[in-house]
Amino acid sequence: MAKVVLQNVTKRFGKVIAVNSMSLQAEDKEFLVLLGPSGCGKTTTLRMIAGLELPDEGNVIIGDNVVNDVPPAARDIAMVFQNYALYPHMTVRDNISFGLKLHHIPAKEVNDRVADVAQMLELQDYLKRVPKELSGGQRQRVALARAIVRKPKVFLMDEPLSNLDAKLRVQTREELIKLHQTLGVTTIYVTHDQVEAMTLGSRVAVMENGFLRQIGKPRQVYDNPTNKFVAGFVGTPSSNFVPVNLVLAPTPALDVEGQRIHLSAGQQQAAKSVSAGSYTWGVRPEDLLVDGQSNMPEVAATFNAKISFVEIMGSETFIHTSLAGATVVMRASSAFEYGRGDTVKLVVNVARTHLFHTDSGEAVF
Repeated sequence: MAKVVLQNVTKRFGKVIAVNSMSLQAEDKEFLVLLGPSGCGKTTTLRMIAGLELPDEGNVIIGDNVVNDVPPAARDIAMVFQNYALYPHMTVRDNISFGLKLHHIPAKEVNDRVADVAQMLELQDYLKRVPKELSGGQRQRVALARAIVRKPKVFLMDEPLSNLDAKLRVQTREELIKLHQTLGVTTIYVTHDQVEAMTLGSRVAVMENGFLRQIGKPRQVYDNPTNKFVAGFVGTPSSNFVPVNLVLAPTPALDVEGQRIHLSAGQQQAAKSVSAGSYTWGVRPEDLLVDGQSNMPEVAATFNAKISFVEIMGSETFIHTSLAGATVVMRASSAFEYGRGDTVKLVVNVARTHLFHTDSGEAVF
């Protein structure tokens, strides 16, 4: 197995900087997820690790070796693509074994490895079929089998589940987690789906416009976003952002349309490092509560709000309203019985909120 290191890697396409001075380390046996919207540079980053793109600056290191000049076939990596990339005229057995035969692995070992991986992914009954005779989920398992059978140092996966339906995606995510626990191969996984990222990753690296914005364990990234972009991108529904004023005297507090919001002790301490003025308040939907439906938080603020829209999701309900001129969404239980036009008392769990610089988006707390 091997760690993967990017040292100040930059990739340009003409005048466009796809990846901007990115430094990153995937530890040996880690499952690292690159998360971000389309065009943020995550696939380009993966392709540079694979050797399909060459960095304009910086180094790509696999194990202990700089591999900038090493061709893809010699990097001992296996890549799983979004579109499966199976050979349509070959059987499942031949698709899985093709790479092994290219490397002149003895026939008995090829057969043993194919049998093992087929059993692992429950493909024993499909080895004589061709890809057009398989479902999308079965094709994806064949693509995974083809990567696993090579026993590479590193797996690279580029949105491998995006062509599957919702139920199959959940099932395949479970399979990927079990496979990683069994195989222990360093895995770098690209996705724009933050649910996938939070479910699969031992760590999540969030990218925007070619920059690495934050990296950490899923819970850490969710609970302690370092900037407004991360707070807004990670989470469903996404975080609410409300314009506020920070006042510092006599103690740090927020002013929301003339209402003074008291902060937790830790938030007050962090606020002392910045100047008073206009900021953006980040409040996640689950930290907006309806008065009376739950216990009052230790540090709370209450507002009267008029409901503009209700989304009934089955096990929970999303309520759309507004606060300080900003549209906000709150998450309520399925027992919520209010409707459009009703007025409710919102309770904010202040200690779980975040404050961001309005211009840079960087977090104050």
